[in-house]
Parts: sequence; C-alpha cells; structure tokens
Amino acid sequence: ANLSATGTVVDVTASVEIYSQEGMTISEVLDFSDWRYGSKQLAPHVTFRAVGNITIGSDTDAAVISDGSDNSGILDDVSSASFKLVAGADLSSAHSDTILQSQQLSGEGNLTIYPGQAASSNTLEPVQYLTIFMGNVVRTDPFTINHPGVYGQIRDDLIGTETELTDCQAFAARMTNSFVSFQCSGGPSSQPFIPSGIRTGTGDITIVTAGDIEFIDQTASIYTTGRDLGDGIMLDGLNRNKYGEQGGDISIYTAGDIIGAEYSGFINQWHWKTDAALYTQDNGTYKLGATGWTSNQESFSGDIATFGGGSIDIQAHGALHSIDVSVATSGKQINTAYVSQRRSNESTFTPIADSIVEVVGGGNLNVFASSSITEPRFYIGQGEAYIYSDQSLGSAAGLGGLVMLADADVDIAARKDLYVNKIFNPS
Repeated sequence: ANLSATGTVVDVTASVEIYSQEGMTISEVLDFSDWRYGSKQLAPHVTFRAVGNITIGSDTDAAVISDGSDNSGILDDVSSASFKLVAGADLSSAHSDTILQSQQLSGEGNLTIYPGQAASSNTLEPVQYLTIFMGNVVRTDPFTINHPGVYGQIRDDLIGTETELTDCQAFAARMTNSFVSFQCSGGPSSQPFIPSGIRTGTGDITIVTAGDIEFIDQTASIYTTGRDLGDGIMLDGLNRNKYGEQGGDISIYTAGDIIGAEYSGFINQWHWKTDAALYTQDNGTYKLGATGWTSNQESFSGDIATFGGGSIDIQAHGALHSIDVSVATSGKQINTAYVSQRRSNESTFTPIADSIVEVVGGGNLNVFASSSITEPRFYIGQGEAYIYSDQSLGSAAGLGGLVMLADADVDIAARKDLYVNKIFNPS
C-alpha cells in the first residue's frame, strides 16, 4: 500500500456481504446501529446481493434496512453504516456491482419496496392499578371498573383513554405511603412509525439492479439523514427536531425503470420551517419566533432524499416514472444565548433579531434516463442539479416536471420534448 512507517493512520472497519443464489426478502427491521468496531466505533459496510429480486417488506409488514436514527426519527450523533443492494447480481464476478445480462434474468433482478407502517396513537389498553408491597405486585385491578367512586359511576367510555390514565395516576399518588406504593399501566399506546426501504445517517447508499426499482407508496423510500452534531438549538416550532449534517450520498444505477409512488403531498409536509410568526407570551405580550428549518423523516412522502447533506446520482437505462427526489438543507439555529436561561415551561421562541441561522446540508443532483422521464418532482436546497432524458421529459397530457429550488442551480435537457410545469422556490 506504500504507507510510510510513521505518521499514517489507517481506520479499519467491518465489511459484511449477504448473498442469495435466488431472490432475497427483507421482512423485518434490520437495525445496524449496534454494529460498531474499534476505538473509534466505526460503522460497517453491508452489501446485499441476490441473483433474483430483492424485496423489502410486503403488503402486510413493513421492513427497513436502517442505521443513523431510531423509529421516531431521532438522529444519532455518530457515524453510521453504508449499504449496497444489488438485484440480479452476477455472483461469479469479483466486483460486487456486476449484474447479469437480461437474457439470464427471466424477468427478475428487481428491487421492490413495499409500504411502511404509519404511526398510530389509537391503540388503547385498559388501565391497570398495581398495588406494590416490598417490590412485589400483590394486586392488579382494572382501574375504572373497580374504582367507580372516582367518577361517581362506572365510565366504560373512559377505558384506555388518557383521562383514565391521568385519573389513575392521581389516585395512586394519593394512596401511596411509606409501606405500599401504587402504579398505573396501560392507557393510550402508540404504534411506532416504521419506514420501509433503506435509510442511514452518514453512510452511503448504493443501489444496482438489472431490473426495475419500484416504490409501492409514499412510505417506501431511500434516504440518508446525516447525524446530530449537537450544536444547534432545537426549536418548538420544529417540534424540537434535530438538524442532520454530514449525510451520506446516494447512488442508483438500474438497467430497467424506476417507478415512483403516486404523489399526494407537498414538500412542507416533511420539510418543516418556523420563522417570524407572532407568538403570545404568558403575560399577553407578543414576540417574534426564531427562524429555522429541518426535515421530518416520518412525514416524508417522496421516494429518494438526502436530508442532512449528501449528493444523489441516478442513472437508468430505462424510464423514470413519477419519481420524487430531494436534496434538502437544514437552517440550524445557533444562537445559544437565548435558551440558556429558559424555564422548563417556557417556549424556545426568541425575538427574530436574535436569530442566527447556519444553513447546512445540501448537495448535487445528477439524473440521467435513456428513456423518458414522466411526472418528476425534484427539490434542491443547496447545490447544482443536472437532469437529462435521452427521450422526453414530462408530457403535454400530464403535469410536466416540477422543479423546486432554494440556493441552487439546475440544468434540464431532453433529446425530444421537454415539458416543465414549474420551477420555483417552495419557501
């Protein structure tokens, strides 16, 4: 390797390859957040290769290959894994990106990403009233049914609600003494959001397919989030979401088509911003809110994105149908002074004059299709974009292309017809 004897530092991490002589189905959450190696806790490179199709999830179950954040979208503050998926792989080749010729595939070599699991808070469990003596549960009662005196009558309509849980906790607090303690369990429970697809933080994502790539609906996606560096101020107006930085790149090559999910939303559903709106203080006076913006991955309704920095490169020897691709930025509020004395019950809003925003993230977008690009949607927050079709882009009968730009430049070209609906700044 021609390394010098001194002064050279080499970081070594794990590389894992999972392969199949047939197809491959990912049917659950594969979380690689605990896979860290060495004193620097380096993340691995994980490759999935299948001679046939690669399927992520199903009509009934969400599945995701994941690192960099939890199911609530809370970003990690460390580096994260890189993922490569190769469908229609030529396992006889020493190069992991090599794919089979079309005549060897029998219609396979596709990557299909099924829907994710939406978050839900509608699941209710009856509240249980636990009597605990010397650390042991000695009695368990259904609270609402066995304690009608709290309400004056039995209230079946309260079972499992937040009201029942709150009343139980208040009752338990009154009953607890130095000998016996009481606790409450149950009530409203939530089903966590599980995206379906591939996501990571600072690692890269590489997709190579001999067949098509299809996103079944808006919860099926491929994205990188970056990591939390811990130096930004989380704002109430952004639901205290963190700011992703140092995000990985996404590279996609397919010998077939890319079929995006039918689009039914807009960028502000997931690209959250808060700015100079007026907010009422407890004393009745008004003040202006702090400025900031970030991405909420749980609300993302597109197909492919880098939320915390990172470029995207897409090359298709077929067509691109209704793809939604975003290269987003974050507006990180960095004025630490205004929250240093914040009371626990006080909002993090600050006068606009005190807002100091650092724009982070962004990257370049490169899209090429040998065939047509129909109904595309692109967002570039910061960087440059080159979008090219060797046939037509958009159509006269449809909506054409939708291109959203912030601090970015775009170059769009097509060998035949070019229909662009709008080019605009969504902010």
